[in-house]
This record gives sequence, C-alpha cells and structure tokens, in this order.
Amino acid sequence: MKSIKQMFSPAPVAAGDCGAVELGDYGVAVAGRCGVATAGLGGRATVGDRGIATVGFGGTAVAGLRGSATAGEEGSATVGEGGTASTGRKGKAAAGHNGTAMAGDSGTAVAGDGGKAVAGNSGAAVAGRGGTAIAACRGAAKAGDGGIARAGSSGRAASGLNGASIVGNHGYAVTGARGKAIAGEGGIAKAGDGGMAIAGYEGTAQAGVGGIAQAGEKGKLRIRWRDEQTCRLHTVTGVVSKGEIHPGTPYKLSNNHTFTEAYSEAQSFEKDENDGGAVATQPDNHRPRFS
Repeated sequence: MKSIKQMFSPAPVAAGDCGAVELGDYGVAVAGRCGVATAGLGGRATVGDRGIATVGFGGTAVAGLRGSATAGEEGSATVGEGGTASTGRKGKAAAGHNGTAMAGDSGTAVAGDGGKAVAGNSGAAVAGRGGTAIAACRGAAKAGDGGIARAGSSGRAASGLNGASIVGNHGYAVTGARGKAIAGEGGIAKAGDGGMAIAGYEGTAQAGVGGIAQAGEKGKLRIRWRDEQTCRLHTVTGVVSKGEIHPGTPYKLSNNHTFTEAYSEAQSFEKDENDGGAVATQPDNHRPRFS
C-alpha cells in the first residue's frame, strides 16, 4: 500500500489577493482572490474568487466563484458558481451554478443549475435544472428539470409535471400530469392526468384522466374519468387476474369507461430512465418464487 508521501506531493500552497489557505501534511490548497481553502492530511482543496472549500483526510473539494464545497474523509465535492456542495465520509456531491448538493456517508448527490439534491447515508439523489431530489438512507430519488423526487429508505419518490418517480418494493411513487410513476412489489404508483402508473405484484396503479395504469398479479388498477356534463370525476377500479385484466399489461379507459389495452400509448412513455444513475426497471408482475 502506498504511503501518504507516495500518494501526494509535498504541500503546495497558493492564495490570491486577500485569500486564505490552511492545510495539513501533504495537502494541496489553492484559493482565488478573497477565497478560503482548507485541506486536511493528504486532502486537495481548490476554490475560485470569494469561494470556500474545506476538505478532510484524503478528500477533494472544488468550488467555483462564490461557491462553497465541503468534503469529508475521502469524500468528493464539486460545485459551480454560487453553489453549495457537501459530503460525509466517502460521499460524492456535485452541484451546478447556484445549485445545492448534500450527501451523507457513501452517499451521492448531483444537482443541476439551481437544483437541489440531498442524499442520506448510502443514498443517491439526482435533480435536473431547478429540480429537487431528496433520498434517505439507501433510498434513490430522481427528478427531471423542475420536478421534485423524494425517496425514503423503503422507497418513496415524487416528481412534478412531466417528471418520473421510481421506487422499489413496498414503495410509494407519485408524479404529476404527463409523468410516469413506477413502484415495485406491493407498491403504490400514482400518476396525474395523462400520466402512466406502473406497479408490481400486489401493487396498486392509479392514473388520472386520460392516463394509463399497469399492475402485476393480484394488483389493482384505478383510472379516473371526467363527466363533462356534471363536471364530476369518477374512478374505475379493476383487479388483475380477474376477468379481462392481465398482469403486466397497460390499460386505459375506453369511451364506455371500461378497461382496454393501451400498448401504443404506453410506448410513448418509454425512454432511457437510467440517465443520472437511477435504476428504472419494470417491476416483477408475478408471484414471488421461494427456494
């Protein structure tokens, strides 16, 4: 195993006008004009004008103009102009201009310009420009631009208009109009008007007016329709594996307010949902098998 002396060169120091630098043995600290950079043993801190960068043992922190980056032991924090990024031990956080990214131990948080991403220990949160994603310990949340996604330890996610919410078994996913919600076994997926809800075995999929719902065995479908004469909303409910409703099949409501297959409409929701590191696989639609 390499020693600290082998891994890091002797401590370089650089500070611009009225800048401040503080570092431990074999650390690297670079501060721009009026910036502040602090690096622990073997750490690396780089900051732009008027920015702040603080890093623990073996960590890396990079902050742009007026940005603030804090990385824990062996952590990595990168932030753009005016942004804020902080991580715990072995965590990773990256934020764009005016964005905020915070990750706990071994967590990962990524936020676009003006976005906010918060991940707990071993959690992962990804938010697009102006979006917000919050994930608790071991949770995963992904939000599109302007959307909001929240995922707890057992999987809870929510996204706004045109957003995508993805959770695991026994999770809860909700998305706005024209969005897509996916929940695993025993989970609940809710989508707004024109959206698509997908749930796994014994899950519940609920969609708004003009929406699509799909569930696994023993699951339930709920789709709303609007009575134009009375302006009232009604919900049609169906149980998978009974009658004409099949597991893993997308359904919409016909003009007679009965369930009808909607494969072509469902294809319009298909997209690469693995962008940003989040996993969005189809849930298991059948009864679990035990060895």
